[in-house]
Amino acid sequence: ISLGLVGSEMCIRDSIATMPTAPEAIVHLVGALQEARMRLLVRHHDPSWEEASRPADPRFPLDPPGAVHVAISAQLARELEQRRGIRATVMHNSLPLEALTGGDGLGTRQQMGLTSDDLVLLHPVTPYPRKNVLAAARFADALAARWPGRVVYWLTGGTHDPLAGKGRYHFLVGRCGAQADLYGAADAVLLPSTWEGWGNPVAEAAALGLPVVTGHWPALEEMRALGVRDIPVEAPDAVERLLGELERGPSHRVAALREALDGSRLAGTLSELLDLA
Repeated sequence: ISLGLVGSEMCIRDSIATMPTAPEAIVHLVGALQEARMRLLVRHHDPSWEEASRPADPRFPLDPPGAVHVAISAQLARELEQRRGIRATVMHNSLPLEALTGGDGLGTRQQMGLTSDDLVLLHPVTPYPRKNVLAAARFADALAARWPGRVVYWLTGGTHDPLAGKGRYHFLVGRCGAQADLYGAADAVLLPSTWEGWGNPVAEAAALGLPVVTGHWPALEEMRALGVRDIPVEAPDAVERLLGELERGPSHRVAALREALDGSRLAGTLSELLDLA
């Protein structure tokens, strides 16, 4: 570690000081950074207290002396101060619009065996318990009962159909192409998670004008304030609302959301923070 730090003046650590996945190694790394007298900017998301399956360690999130802290949501910033006495600047995840737009939707559909007539519900996750794939599959099934054509439930990181072949949708797994291609092939995006630190697919899909079906987690309120118009999966009229969104087309608030999460501002904001480190 020490040799790797030669010639470096600063270290930006993204979440490793928040999640104790390898606690002793992380503590050792932070110690080496401090010995090297490096300026530290610590970016926090997904703290261990939000998910029972993660190991608990009272040392985390870490608060190295002199470090500047960034939280991806105001909710997390409040919790960091309440639980650990850490004061963090809120910086929402920015949108890499250049990587999200211009995808080959038609070509991606063809590669995945889909047609232009299919109604494609994209669920871009690995099915950890909190991703709530069962709720997504049930929503797809309810929609398939109303849609005249074929509904496709596309779980990119999965292997097994949550409804074990009993749903009225066509189940698809895997992915191909770039992120923009996935979104280009989708008619709507599902993220009915029971918890997310931020929920990037929601902001990304909304910024592209795609309807989004969501679960429930604190940062959603912040995304809604920025312009996201989501459909809660538990809403009694969720299917009807999605059908309405599909008929109306892209949201009129896309421009406002894109401006609020514009990644081109990131460099200036980071520069200001780094002056404090």
